[in-house]
Amino acid sequence: MARQCLADGQHLIGIARQANPALTLAAEAGGATLEQWTADLADAGAIAQRLEHWLQAQPDGRFSRAVLINNAGVIAPLRPLAAISPADTVRALRVGLEAAMLLTTAFLAGTAGWTVPRQVLNISSGLGRRAMAGSASYCAAKAGMDHFSRCVALEEAAKPHGARIVSLAPGVIATPFHERYSTRGAHWFIGQAVKGLLDGSGLAKDQIDGLTVSSFSLGPDTAVGVTQHLGLSPRWLDHIPTGGASGVMALRRAARAVQAGDADVVACVAADTNHVDSFRATLGAFSHFARDASYPYGSGGPNSIFAFITANYMRTFGATRADFGRIAVDQRSNALNNPHAMFKKALTLDEYLAARPISDPIHLYDCVMPCAGAEAFLVMSEERARDLGLPHVLVRGAIERHNAYGDDPVMVRGGWRMDRDDLYAQADVRPADIDFIQTYDDYPVIVMLQFEDLGFCDKGDGPAFVRAHRMTHDGSFPNNTSGGQLSAGQAGAAGGFLGMTEAIRQLTDQAGPRAVPGAQLGLVTGFGMVVYDRCLCTGAVVLGRSS
Repeated sequence: MARQCLADGQHLIGIARQANPALTLAAEAGGATLEQWTADLADAGAIAQRLEHWLQAQPDGRFSRAVLINNAGVIAPLRPLAAISPADTVRALRVGLEAAMLLTTAFLAGTAGWTVPRQVLNISSGLGRRAMAGSASYCAAKAGMDHFSRCVALEEAAKPHGARIVSLAPGVIATPFHERYSTRGAHWFIGQAVKGLLDGSGLAKDQIDGLTVSSFSLGPDTAVGVTQHLGLSPRWLDHIPTGGASGVMALRRAARAVQAGDADVVACVAADTNHVDSFRATLGAFSHFARDASYPYGSGGPNSIFAFITANYMRTFGATRADFGRIAVDQRSNALNNPHAMFKKALTLDEYLAARPISDPIHLYDCVMPCAGAEAFLVMSEERARDLGLPHVLVRGAIERHNAYGDDPVMVRGGWRMDRDDLYAQADVRPADIDFIQTYDDYPVIVMLQFEDLGFCDKGDGPAFVRAHRMTHDGSFPNNTSGGQLSAGQAGAAGGFLGMTEAIRQLTDQAGPRAVPGAQLGLVTGFGMVVYDRCLCTGAVVLGRSS
């Protein structure tokens, strides 16, 4: 891990019991600055104080970013707790938990006045959530790391320039890595996501024998090029160009591949970059068909398209801006419990209504926040997930549809409506059985359409439905518990994976303070590929908690 941080221009401080000469040579070769501080983290008070003082002494503007990575741990002898010496237990807890807390305290205190991005990465383990006989102290340390990370994340989220606190642990999903802007390309974010899947699951790279890739900014490369770029050799491959529907469709197709025996373990990855000009460039090359139909009239990009759809819905069904605002406000409330969300400030309905207009009736908070990043998850058989000891969910049913209701003059319904009966029949459930929903939310009007088209209310009753429900994680109808794209951000095609990874977290007890109480079933939707008057791709999947 230290070697990966030794990039040109980086300043790295390593804390360990002994200095590593090989790292010194690597730093010199890579043009990085390396300091190696020796300390026994079983007694971390002094070294934590040294770190705090060092950070406080740095001149303003020296660094553009600061990251603390806590990766220390002690695995005590694999024996029952009663057979382990008290000294070994104490050491495991001090190194694995106490040191991480003290160093985090020092880092946050030492950088308290900094306005540059700050992040704490706590390297946890799946054993923090899954008990294993003979490893009580290690499991306890990792569980404590997960919980204190969540607590501190909430504290930092309330600050104007709070640090992002992340606990990385194994599982079938990769920890999201999002940035508002980035000079890195989609390849880099895809690589980070795949690495996260491998590190988290403990799988070797050659055990990934299936791959799906979704990205707008990867071109001219496709999934084929990614295999060489990352050194993968899958026997099943799919490049899924369906934008916001790609998460659902990646899962559906990967599950079929595993069912058919075409692959054993499929990595589903979506990533995009976001720099100053990338969004404009993406729009210009998104669809020649849509561009040629709309640009001559001065219309370009999704805002004007969804303003057209929103205005028509308001005229047809009597919806008001306040109805759409309830969706945005509740999602922002959910985002405040998500340390990865772009927006970290509460949003009131009055603020939503007073926001500046973008394309009437679309205003500022009806629009997603573009960002750079990646989302990823693994698909495998239930038996394999159990054998690997990975937290996992079950696919209960899945649908996809393209170019539905093409004869409608203006879009007022989507393909979910055509196939919802099949979806619920596959899962053997009814809409009332669903504990939460993760809707694709490029604009609030599309969220409302999904409530209707998936059978939670009748067509045209969406406004009354949102007035009757709180859509927060602890409300009567939890929706987009991560904050969704409206508050967590839209990393291009990775926005289509956001609901999927959040649903997996909810059903594997990894959602922390935004967990939906007692959730057993979740519904995830997809909606993608905007042309000049509608989106063409829709999908949905029902996920269930494993037994």
